[in-house]
Amino acid sequence: MADKTDHEDTAEQDDKADTGADAEAKAESEDQAAAQQADADDDDDAEDKPAPKKVEDKPAPKKAEPAKKAGDKPAAKKAEPAKKAEPAKKADDKPAFKKPSTPKADKVKLDNKLKGDDGKNVAHAAEPKAVHIGGESFVDRVLPHLKKIMVAAVVIAVILTGVFAMKWWRHRKQERATEGIAVVLEVAGRPVLAPNAKPDPSIQAFASVKDRAAAVLAALDSEGVDMGHAFRAGHLADAGQLDAAIAAYQEGRTADGLEGVLCREGLGIAQETKALADAANRQKGLEEALETFKTMQPDDQGPRYGYALYHQGRLNITLTKFSEGRALLEKAKLFAGNDLTQLINRRLEGLPQ
Repeated sequence: MADKTDHEDTAEQDDKADTGADAEAKAESEDQAAAQQADADDDDDAEDKPAPKKVEDKPAPKKAEPAKKAGDKPAAKKAEPAKKAEPAKKADDKPAFKKPSTPKADKVKLDNKLKGDDGKNVAHAAEPKAVHIGGESFVDRVLPHLKKIMVAAVVIAVILTGVFAMKWWRHRKQERATEGIAVVLEVAGRPVLAPNAKPDPSIQAFASVKDRAAAVLAALDSEGVDMGHAFRAGHLADAGQLDAAIAAYQEGRTADGLEGVLCREGLGIAQETKALADAANRQKGLEEALETFKTMQPDDQGPRYGYALYHQGRLNITLTKFSEGRALLEKAKLFAGNDLTQLINRRLEGLPQ
């Protein structure tokens, strides 16, 4: 009976030990399941990293068997609790698969980061400050210098007004001079009636060259225009004012171009005319006129060079230098036009053989 009781106690102790081992195994299984669930949740947010290897479960240590009493029969050996199967390992321990990121998942992660420990959104913890990008604006840069800019603008406006006013005045003066020249040319272009001809009321004409020259000079003075020394001096000579004509020609004889040539030619003619009217100074006046014609056009390619030779030949004939005069007239024909050629031929025909 005592042996039976001891055997039952031993069996009861073995049952308690087995129950404790089963409880420990169950607790470890629950812990492993919780760890696996936590790992699965972390895999959703973790970067691509190889998953750590699972630690193999070690079998629970065997409980020491109670010492057997003398005479006791060997108790039937209780079957050891079956070891719990180890969790299956992932194939080849490959890195855990990362779920593709989506806008919704990214928003959830951002919201989690923005939330503090108390669950409140930290984005509203401090008011955002406005940041000006690009430096100062154009208006901000101009305002400190606004007074200088306004003064400079006024000065520029005054200068431009003066320049444009000067240009307008010059342009107006040129227009006025053009109108005056037109009036003078209209008077100078009127015809002169032939001797003993009856005047025509429908035509504005002058009775003589002298009358027309006087009208032209009056128009020049009234219009206040300057048409050159040669033009004015020529009409002074036509009006019979030889001294005034000579003075006007002298003023323009050094002018460049055609103006100077015409003044020297007109001066020679005026000197010749005055010399022929003064018998006492005839020879001296003609020689003076001849020298003037020699300086009329020194360039054989210049304008009116043929006329310069013609005047020299004509005066040589007047001074009874026929051979010199004939040679100059023949040379003048080489540079003469049709009108001048006719004048030269008439002069040559009247020369003594």
